[in-house]
Amino acid sequence: MNEKELRMKIITWVATVIFTAIVLAGPVMAQPISYQGYLEQQGQPFSDTVDLEFRLFNVPEVGGQIGPTLFRPDWSVTDGLFQVELDFGSRAFSSDFGIFSRYLEIRVDGTLLSPRQRVTHAPWALYALDVEPTSLDGRFWRRWGNAGTSPEDFIGTTDEQPFVIRVANRSALRIQPSNINYGPSIIAGHRANSVASGVDGATISGGGESAGPNHVTDSLGAIGGGSRNHAHSWAVVAGGRRNTASGRASFVGGGERNCAGGRYSWAGGHRAKVRPGTESGGEGIGCGGVAVVGALGDLGSFVWADSTNADFISERANQFRVRANGGADFQTGAYGLKSFSDSSGTSAAAVQAESLHPAGIALVGRNDSTDATMVLNNRGSGRLIRAFSHGAELMRLENNGNLWIAGTLSQGSDRANKQDLESVDVQAVLDQLADLEISSWRYLRGDPESRHIGPMAQDFHAAFGYGVSDDSISSIDAQGIAFAAIQALNERLHDARLSLGQQLGALEEENVALRAEVAVLKAQSSQMRELADRNAELEARLAALEGLLLDNRAVAKGW
Repeated sequence: MNEKELRMKIITWVATVIFTAIVLAGPVMAQPISYQGYLEQQGQPFSDTVDLEFRLFNVPEVGGQIGPTLFRPDWSVTDGLFQVELDFGSRAFSSDFGIFSRYLEIRVDGTLLSPRQRVTHAPWALYALDVEPTSLDGRFWRRWGNAGTSPEDFIGTTDEQPFVIRVANRSALRIQPSNINYGPSIIAGHRANSVASGVDGATISGGGESAGPNHVTDSLGAIGGGSRNHAHSWAVVAGGRRNTASGRASFVGGGERNCAGGRYSWAGGHRAKVRPGTESGGEGIGCGGVAVVGALGDLGSFVWADSTNADFISERANQFRVRANGGADFQTGAYGLKSFSDSSGTSAAAVQAESLHPAGIALVGRNDSTDATMVLNNRGSGRLIRAFSHGAELMRLENNGNLWIAGTLSQGSDRANKQDLESVDVQAVLDQLADLEISSWRYLRGDPESRHIGPMAQDFHAAFGYGVSDDSISSIDAQGIAFAAIQALNERLHDARLSLGQQLGALEEENVALRAEVAVLKAQSSQMRELADRNAELEARLAALEGLLLDNRAVAKGW
């Protein structure tokens, strides 16, 4: 062949095993076997004779030869095709193919073709070099693909043995037969990757290492890659390292040492743990040491943890828990960020904010728009806001607008925060206040037993013109009006006191004069009393004299 300067290329060879006694399931493979090959020269099918040499081994490299070396000198090749019958002896295939493999070594005109080709029950192997598509017909599988195939064409096995694809003579892909309901298990990546005995429909897409293979413990589990990962039934580990999805239909998105232990749970990042249950699969590395709760674990929980080197564990079922020491940012569009809760009590609040730092702040709101930073809309009958400190209630805002506080309410009135200061005519304010109608009333949504007193905001605004609008009265404006009225009353009181003082002085002077006159009158009265006494005495004496005179006259007549 060298004399003909023939450049041999085995493009596709088909080692089709043909049994002289058709016994596919028997423990010993019958002889001979039929080998079919294809040769070409300078891109064209070769037609001539070649010297062929065949040896059988039990390993892909080196190893011990099984049976004799078979020579086929001057073997005819027509249109690139040739076929030989090979008989390596009755013991060549003495063991079941699932236990011992056989590899065929071929030389063409003394040139070794590498690697050796594995012989199986229905082996189809591909060995292609520099071939033109037109040089082969539809009887072979080409490197670049075939046209005109049908659903009946396939590459694979017809018995219960796995289909294996090797790279560098090491297993890179195994397709293991399994229950027809689930389909075969697909194991790619490191040869140490595995699925548990009796597991069907499992998938390991790649990854793995000698000291840390990936392992699926139950049917329909899947591992995308990484190493030392474990997946249970219907569970998925996308990748990463030392992760475990032991809950049924759970998911680990990647990272390291994560545990999706609850049914339907999700874990990702670093050391995120969803607690498993008694029905969860093997704990693997990711779920090692995590407490077991109930039968299903913390089902439906989602836990993501940052790079902090500490376990971050779920606390209950159906929980969304995130550890993000660098902060968590959410950018939303027209619908914003919503949180819903269908339970009562503070522990079930739709939004809870807690700062664990001694100087931390639990909640901050910022707004760059012209609208409100916070809007509270209570569609029930409860309070809008309640505030506590160490268990004691300090403030509450009722749904009717009433505000209650346990301490004092202070309004900012720093001079440094004010401008356009103007003096106020406090007397005019007092006059306007005196004319302001004051009423007693109830709020429409207030307590029917609770009444209030005060002016209407419209009247207040019309009288004084202060405040933001005419539907409310600012407490600081009401206080200002009160202060102005007090000052006006004080001025009027001061003026009244001055006037009263002057009047009192005049009255005191008049009183002194009257007292002097009274003294004179008193003195005159004393003299008059003396004269009256003397007059009374004289009148008494006169009366006595008159009596004597009468007595004397009577005596005179009697005589």
